[in-house]
Amino acid sequence: MRPTGSSEDTTALSARYIGALAVLALIGTCVLAHANLQGPACLFRTAFGIPCPGCGLTRSFESLWRGEYLTAFRYHPLGPPTFAVLILIAGWSAAYAMAPRWRPWLSRVARPLGHPAVAWGALGLLLAVWAVRLADAMLHGGLFLW
Repeated sequence: MRPTGSSEDTTALSARYIGALAVLALIGTCVLAHANLQGPACLFRTAFGIPCPGCGLTRSFESLWRGEYLTAFRYHPLGPPTFAVLILIAGWSAAYAMAPRWRPWLSRVARPLGHPAVAWGALGLLLAVWAVRLADAMLHGGLFLW
């Protein structure tokens, strides 16, 4: 029988995984932005014929890496804030891993973000932005890029 780890061990492991995913997303989009590579195809769009709620996020991140802020917004309005959140997550994870005495404070800062209402709010915002972008496309507004 394996002994169960402490709550702090679980949090540290989660911080590493979440931080690693954030760093991988940032590095991957940086490589795509500067290597003239095509990003992954949207399986939702391929299957259903309409863009998914996240369509344009990769291109938005690529535009941010190139300093094209308006274009980044036009690809996906939530791209710039999501990019900033990924940077904050990577920094938080690094601080959590390298500064054990800061862990209690870092945990208190992050605890409210684990509340289900935050996830539901983010999902609601993503779907609302998707609806506005689809309406713009149907009305041939041209404000957003796909």
